[in-house]
Amino acid sequence: AAALIRRERPRLLLLHLVELDFRQHRGGPEGAGVRDALRRVDAHVGTILAALRGAGIADRTAVIVTGDHGFEPIAGLVFPNAVLARAGLRACPGPGADWRATVHVTGTVGALFVNPPGDPDVVAAAEAALRAAAAGRYELISREDLDRAGAFPNATAFALEAARGYGMSGACVGGVTGAAKGGGHGARPS
Repeated sequence: AAALIRRERPRLLLLHLVELDFRQHRGGPEGAGVRDALRRVDAHVGTILAALRGAGIADRTAVIVTGDHGFEPIAGLVFPNAVLARAGLRACPGPGADWRATVHVTGTVGALFVNPPGDPDVVAAAEAALRAAAAGRYELISREDLDRAGAFPNATAFALEAARGYGMSGACVGGVTGAAKGGGHGARPS
C-alpha cells in the first residue's frame, strides 16, 4: 500500500488490516496476541502516513481508521439447529432434503428459514422449540424488528441473537450449547 501511494498517488485507497480482527476472534478482545497485533497495525498506519508525506499528498488526504465491528468475549456457543433437529424440523449434520426449518448463522445472530417458505405451522413449531431452549442463551428478534433494522430480508419469520457471552454456530451438534473461547459480534447496535 505504501509503494502504491508513492507510485500512483491514488484518489481512494481502502485497506483492510486483518490481523487484529483475526486475533480477537480467536482469543477475545484481550486474548493472546491482541496487543502485539495492535502494535503491528499501528506501525502499518504509521507507514501509510509516512508514504502520504513522501508522496507529497498528506496535506490533501483524509485518513479514516475504523473497525467493521466491536468484540464481545464469548465463553460458550449456542447451536440452534440442534434444537430444530430435536424438534424433528431438520436433519443433522446438514438440514437434509426434507428439511422444514433451519437457522442460517452469521456471527452471534442467526435467521430462521422454513420450507416451504412462510408455512405458519413450521414457523410456530420452530418458534416453540427455540423459545423453550433459549434459557438466557439467546433472544428471538421479531420480523417487525428485523424490518425496522433492514436486517435479514429473506428470513421467514424471526432471527436469534446470542446473549452476552455466547456465540452462535450453525453446526448441528449434540447439545444446545458448548464451550468456546474468543470474540464474537452481533448485528444489532444494542
